[in-house]
Amino acid sequence: MSTTGIITITTITTIVTITTITTGVGFLEPLAALVSTGLELQLLGSYMARISDVLDTPAEQQGLTVRPADRLGGHIRAEGLSFRYRSPGPLAVDDVSVQIRPGQFVAIVGRSGSGKSTLARLLLGLYEPEAGRVLYDGADLRDLEVRSLRLQLGIVTQESYVFGSSVRDNIALAAPGIAQDEVARAARLACIDEDIQAMAMGYATVLTEGGASLSGGQRQRLVLARALAHRPSVFLLDEATSALDTVTETAVYRNLASLDSTVIVIAHRLSTITRADLIVVMDGGKVVEQGAHDDLLARTGYYRGLVSGQVRAYG
Repeated sequence: MSTTGIITITTITTIVTITTITTGVGFLEPLAALVSTGLELQLLGSYMARISDVLDTPAEQQGLTVRPADRLGGHIRAEGLSFRYRSPGPLAVDDVSVQIRPGQFVAIVGRSGSGKSTLARLLLGLYEPEAGRVLYDGADLRDLEVRSLRLQLGIVTQESYVFGSSVRDNIALAAPGIAQDEVARAARLACIDEDIQAMAMGYATVLTEGGASLSGGQRQRLVLARALAHRPSVFLLDEATSALDTVTETAVYRNLASLDSTVIVIAHRLSTITRADLIVVMDGGKVVEQGAHDDLLARTGYYRGLVSGQVRAYG
């Protein structure tokens, strides 16, 4: 066979191969796009179902006669609180009575599953008790309009979410119109101001969604500053400093103790709450001890056992 014939056959084979590949790609790309669109439609359907659930849910306190909450003084009293997550089922909080005076720094401690977080949420009206009641400055919580009440609360949980906006906008989320001085004040109380000042654009620095550009401790302190920015009357930290080193955590708690607000802290590291005005010790959904750190240590009780266990564990 001549060289020209071989070149012609090779050229034809190449053309056929290219045509086949092009045809395959031209078929597969729309098919992949169709599959992707179908998956997105399925996901959209779940989103729409969730939105419908929210929109169709009756408004909280609908049909009840309630009044707006006045400026809270921070006096909280719980009387015989009981709560269970499902019925039938065990009580997560069982006949608990606690009195918190205005401006007190209160710590709720106990082993995992003892009911600490549940009690805190009952005190703040986030859960409805099965029995008993909570009073704010002498007024039954059920008689107060929850929105006006919650605007005066500052709540920080273990899950610290950061939005994809500037540092300032993240801190001022609950009160967008507050002055920059108030934003900086909240950051100083949360011990995050120096970290912000070291950023390229300071408080104007735009953060990534979810806070991937920050460390775990920085995220917690940023969310802590967010809760402090609107000067809440009652402040709750539910394991909100777990990612902080001991020195920074101690400084944060020292700053919180200087506030006029009533501060409720749920903590596992007992060394950080030794200066609390009141320590509420829980076990099995019940309050087993109450008092100041030194008073509780002087007893041969549950709290002393918790402290001794942590000293042995961490040296």
